[in-house]
Amino acid sequence: MTARVCAIDPLADPRWDDLVARHPRASVFHSRGWLEALWRTYRYQPVVVTTSGPGPLENGLVLCRVRTWLARRLVSLPFSDHCDPLVDRPDDLAALLGYLRDEVDSKRSRSLEVRPRSAALGGLPAGSAYCLHTLDLTP
Repeated sequence: MTARVCAIDPLADPRWDDLVARHPRASVFHSRGWLEALWRTYRYQPVVVTTSGPGPLENGLVLCRVRTWLARRLVSLPFSDHCDPLVDRPDDLAALLGYLRDEVDSKRSRSLEVRPRSAALGGLPAGSAYCLHTLDLTP
């Protein structure tokens, strides 16, 4: 059975804040403040795709719809060093990526860019390589 995927507005849906607060891979780039800054400054429309139904969000992959005179793109997330999908089950991740791949294949968006901290996102072809430099600041 394939999971049903839906899109929500993370600026209007308070369940997104709750997921970000409790998920171990959430970062500042997932936060409402960052998403609002991208919307106010560049008019990049944030959207979260999820397999969760009514009730608390169990997972989510946040992106921005970037519209320029050249193309419409899906980017997770513009001006962010990284942005992990907040997904724990491989089946849910596969459903979310399939939904996004269909959006690109149907030409609703020209491209999809996701920059997780880990290297692979099951089934998506690798594009450009990115380097993430981290510094441990614990004593």
